[in-house]
Amino acid sequence: MHRRHLLLGLAFAAAVPAYSLAGIPAAPASRFRWTADGRVLRRHGAGWVDSINLGPNIEILDIDETGPIARLLVRHAGHRFELHSSDGRRWMTPGAAASFSSSEAISS
Repeated sequence: MHRRHLLLGLAFAAAVPAYSLAGIPAAPASRFRWTADGRVLRRHGAGWVDSINLGPNIEILDIDETGPIARLLVRHAGHRFELHSSDGRRWMTPGAAASFSSSEAISS
């Protein structure tokens, strides 16, 4: 293969993904992720830090972060419930005065 063909092929390969993605808005970066052992992590700069540790007995089902309030859907002993957070540091059940901070763990 000639050098010219190689360079044209590389230029074409680089241009195709950029062209095919043009006009498609980038998905917003997730603010949260969770682990199998019940930890929720929040984005902190380029890395991740603990947001809350629910413990291994609480199953995390989903995190909805479409609005300003993040909603964490969890299950414990067959019961599903939500925790809400506006900052990723304090998690509360909807309408409840009690909350769980990132330094506390919920145990059963």
